[in-house]
Amino acid sequence: MDPRKNIKLHQMILLNVINFGLVAFWSFDGAIMPLFLTTKFGLSNIYISLIIDIGKFMIFISLFMGMFSDLSQYSWGKRRPLMLIGGLISAPLIVLIPHIPNIWLLVAVMTVIYFMLQFAAVPFFALVPEVVPNEKLGTANAFFSVFGGVGTLVSYVVVLSIVYKINKPLAFYVLAASHLAGTLTTVLFVKEYLPEKPKRVNKFAAMWKNVTEMVVELPKLPELSWFMLSNLFFWLGLGAFLVYFTKFVEYYVNIPGTKAGIVLGVVVIVSILLAVPVGLLGDMLNRKKFVFCGMFTIFLGLLAGYFLIGPTSKVSGYNLAKKESVVKLAKVYNYDMSSADLSAFSDEQFKPRFDANKDGLDDDKKADVMRWCLNGDIDTKKCKKGVEKVLGAGSSSIEPTFNALVAMNKLITKETNKVLMLAFGVIGFAAIGLTICFVIMAAILPTLMPEDKMGLYMGFYSSVTGLGEFLSVLIAGLVIDMTLAAKIHALGYRWVFFQGTICLLLAALVLLKVPYIPNAKDPTITDLAKKSKK
Repeated sequence: MDPRKNIKLHQMILLNVINFGLVAFWSFDGAIMPLFLTTKFGLSNIYISLIIDIGKFMIFISLFMGMFSDLSQYSWGKRRPLMLIGGLISAPLIVLIPHIPNIWLLVAVMTVIYFMLQFAAVPFFALVPEVVPNEKLGTANAFFSVFGGVGTLVSYVVVLSIVYKINKPLAFYVLAASHLAGTLTTVLFVKEYLPEKPKRVNKFAAMWKNVTEMVVELPKLPELSWFMLSNLFFWLGLGAFLVYFTKFVEYYVNIPGTKAGIVLGVVVIVSILLAVPVGLLGDMLNRKKFVFCGMFTIFLGLLAGYFLIGPTSKVSGYNLAKKESVVKLAKVYNYDMSSADLSAFSDEQFKPRFDANKDGLDDDKKADVMRWCLNGDIDTKKCKKGVEKVLGAGSSSIEPTFNALVAMNKLITKETNKVLMLAFGVIGFAAIGLTICFVIMAAILPTLMPEDKMGLYMGFYSSVTGLGEFLSVLIAGLVIDMTLAAKIHALGYRWVFFQGTICLLLAALVLLKVPYIPNAKDPTITDLAKKSKK
């Protein structure tokens, strides 16, 4: 009897606890690193893309990590030891991120972190179908999504919107602790099924052999090949949105980027509420049609986002860190700022350094203080102190400049609050499709793979995902910088929605080309191959 069939509900829950910490980090990393790298090092979007793409590249090469886990075997498992190593190395390094003063040292540390996260994640992905039977994969993946959803919710709503705003280093400490705790829980409480006599092989020779065999085998697996292509387009669309949405909110809509975490939190709330029902439905309905509906829902949500989030606001598109831009915006509101000393809008850092927003880092620029006063990222007390620091304690312009910034802030906030409410609805709608896709695609994937090479093909799947995200972020960073420089107002940061709609539509159309996707009670590709040999 297949021991997987005896898996209990609590075992499926413990199996997926690791996903809480993994997803919490990736969510925070995607949302905050563009803002963090902009404010701390003043990098352009293309350079930010290149740094973030290190993580996407690690996902791309995770094929080799999957093969390595396939060929590994230790006394207490072949997947869990690798998961543990990944967690024990990456967690302490996450703690160091906010304290690294040099961009090249940060790149080196982030490279190791990204690598070790995948070193833990890929064996985990392969472990799930090895301990859960096909008829329960939908339910198991529902818990996978729930823990991922809770991790994302904590990351966006708590760590990003609250902790990061108050104390940036503490936010990274919380992430590191969550990641390590989740890893230890799954590793210590989940049992693996191992062959009685493990084979000793040369891992690197075997990995090369597996790659060559996969190249030959893939054309014979059209179901998997078409599904992988659909997945590539899926992440080409989503990757840029997930990374640049916070910058879109802060630098285009002019809402503090930390509030973007609350908007993205809607995605997580929808996912948590719908993950289990969607997983159960996925075990009963036609999975191919269900995923198509999910992709099309995301397409409609991103299309609505392009036209509705931002462009309808008077404030959108203005650079609140630039004197000229603020003067133009004041004219839109018929507000007279002539009494304010606008020389305060300077890209210089304070000397000595000054922590205007009291977030634990003293790397603020003078123009940032003005921008934060205008968009409400700092309260009036911190704003006044910041203005005093910028203009000098004895300046007669302090009071009129402060009053002008506060008055403009009230006008700006009234406008952006409307956009914020609209964003909740649009992103919430797209989140329904995201939940369907994440839960059901995860259930479909192992049914299209040869069971004896699950780690290899799970690694290949992660590589395709990583390639999609890598190209997505790179394209977005390049196009955003180019269109901002050319003052093409229809694009700029709005490009992330435009790119998403095109790629999600292609992903849905390619999905229709997949010849066969097993439903819960249908034979898997491995089952069909076994029957054909008899």
